[in-house]
Amino acid sequence: MKPKRSLLPRTLALAAALSLLAGLLTVSASGAEPEAPLTPQEAVSEMTWGVNFPDFFIADVTYHDGFPIGYCESAPYGLGIWFWNEAYEWLTFNQIHEDSYSVSVTLPYYNSSDNQPDWIGGLFTIAVMTTIQDQPVKFSFSNTKLTTTGGQVTELPSMDETYETVTTGEPNGNGYYSCFLDIDKSQLPQAGAAWNGATFSTTITLISAPFASEAAKADCFFEFSRIQTDPYEMIDLFLAQGANVVRLPVTWTSFVNDTTYEIDQAWLEKVQEIVDYILSKGAYCILNTHNDYLQRSYVDGQWHQDWMFEEYTQEVNTRFAAIWQQIATYFKDYPDRLIFEPCNEPTMDWYEGAPADHFSTQVSRVNELNELFVNTVRATGGRNGTRLLCLAVANYNHYGQLSSLVLPEDDDYLMVQIHSYSAMEKDPNLVNDPSYIYEGYVTETNKLFDAVDAFTEASNVPVIVGELGITHWESDADQAPKVQYFFEQAAERNVPCLWWEDSFDNANYYYWLYNKQAGEWGRPEILRAIQNALDLVPVTVQVNGADYTFAAPLEGAGTVLAAAYDSSGQMAGCASAARTAEQASVTLTLSLSQTPAEVRVFCLEDGTWRPLTKALP
Repeated sequence: MKPKRSLLPRTLALAAALSLLAGLLTVSASGAEPEAPLTPQEAVSEMTWGVNFPDFFIADVTYHDGFPIGYCESAPYGLGIWFWNEAYEWLTFNQIHEDSYSVSVTLPYYNSSDNQPDWIGGLFTIAVMTTIQDQPVKFSFSNTKLTTTGGQVTELPSMDETYETVTTGEPNGNGYYSCFLDIDKSQLPQAGAAWNGATFSTTITLISAPFASEAAKADCFFEFSRIQTDPYEMIDLFLAQGANVVRLPVTWTSFVNDTTYEIDQAWLEKVQEIVDYILSKGAYCILNTHNDYLQRSYVDGQWHQDWMFEEYTQEVNTRFAAIWQQIATYFKDYPDRLIFEPCNEPTMDWYEGAPADHFSTQVSRVNELNELFVNTVRATGGRNGTRLLCLAVANYNHYGQLSSLVLPEDDDYLMVQIHSYSAMEKDPNLVNDPSYIYEGYVTETNKLFDAVDAFTEASNVPVIVGELGITHWESDADQAPKVQYFFEQAAERNVPCLWWEDSFDNANYYYWLYNKQAGEWGRPEILRAIQNALDLVPVTVQVNGADYTFAAPLEGAGTVLAAAYDSSGQMAGCASAARTAEQASVTLTLSLSQTPAEVRVFCLEDGTWRPLTKALP
């Protein structure tokens, strides 16, 4: 490991070391020597592993048909219309993502023995749900009808009305407020088997759903299909497992004025809260624009799949530079551990009618955007002159495009990010593609890191794996060796890897390690495989009878020390223990008169004291 910037010779007495450690929380800025900027090589050598939290700040705005899911200029995020049957069993849910869109609901099958006199009428128990209390909503139904499987149509003109309502009452267990519509059911047909498989359809037109304020808009930004989690708790959970890098995927489009490109101040402040928390824990934070530039980009008031072509270049570049000028300026005085990333997985997919050179156009545009990003950030001054910038790679950040990446010249503070979801297992997106050949996780992993080796040797620019994961298709026992092999290969090359910690349900396709529904680690064998590959050792700090356990990169440390601090930043106590390289875990005990505000753990390695973590709240 490379030596750290704060050094204390092994020969100093432990008492002198404790004196130094006692002052680590409160260093006077006026009396401190200015630090040299953090280099990319230093950063990757300090990183253990990391995690992405897509739950906090992203919406899947570039979806299959080009419309932005969970995003509407004139409606609160998460605003949706629900349809239930008479037993309040969910039939369908529709997010309002356009001002006008069509809805189709299949009726449940009728069973006369169920004594369901309101079988059809019960279907039209319709509600609006949102995360905002007292949210006014005004919309209309039009062309409302029932259609049998045989094509018989029954018009429902009495339902073609304008509905104006306000969410009221207390929130449900997930924090959503709701209001039920007063629907005229007088023309609904009687229940019967003739309606089995029939569909109810209507066109919903959003007329008005004004936000109370920018802050209200930011507070309710959430995609309904994601499981809500406490961001501070989630960050702490992963840092306690030895992670020290958090990538924050952020969707900015929803908060950018389409004329001035100004970002809502409330959204910047909301993102800042989590950035601040990550940095306060001594971890690295990677901040990006996520789903703002992907297969499509928001130009001419709509999403375009061919956004990389010349006719859109000026608008895309202007919007892109304006967004990054504001983000960079807002955070320009932040510590070096805050890293900027221009965009997530920039790609222009093939589509019917695309020109033959669409792929080379994609590669060229990604190189242009990277350069525009670097120039824009550097021009904002402050610490952005030497801030680490983690560049994107074409074709979904695929390692195969490292060789086509053109690095901006004369900049020593660049990193590069690739993503990998197919090295450890068959790509679930391509398993049915006959042209897709998977050669096994060892071969696929080696191919990826061979490409990384070639790139870093030629450029002297470090690479990180900014997203990776393995699905739940196979058992953890079968998958753990694949994960461990990948992380071992990454560690040999000093390539930090960041897990994609999605929060959807238990479907096999997803990648999460922590089960948000159960509130526990759902894949402990995978987690342990990561820790084994990186030599992360469990450390338990016992404070007044309570145990706090986390994983730390002790490596060859001979001494491990835990120091507790009170709310004023003064050291309240400490304990140390010797450790041999073969020791599987370390336990330290602190007996204090009161619960500490913070506990930090340090280790003595190669004549150097280095802080490992400050994991306790």
